Amino acid sequence: MGAWWTPDPAQVARADAALLRYDARRAMEAAYADIGLKFTPPVHSDSATWEATWAGGHAQAGTDTELHALVCQRLTSAAGEDR
Repeated sequence: MGAWWTPDPAQVARADAALLRYDARRAMEAAYADIGLKFTPPVHSDSATWEATWAGGHAQAGTDTELHALVCQRLTSAAGEDR
């Protein structure tokens, strides 16, 4: 007897990518715990967008991928203003 359901490879890839992004956010929050980095999804944010906050900083973006890149850029900037 065959499987009663075969997952769509595209759906599996999207789910895997979402889990990897979730893990990346949690790892980044742990790495920057000293400045209180916290990511907030749109369903919990006041602006209904992806948000990140930390001591002395704030960022917003339309997607979690954009936000992660923006936060990485700001926290690792050469000037180090946000850290």
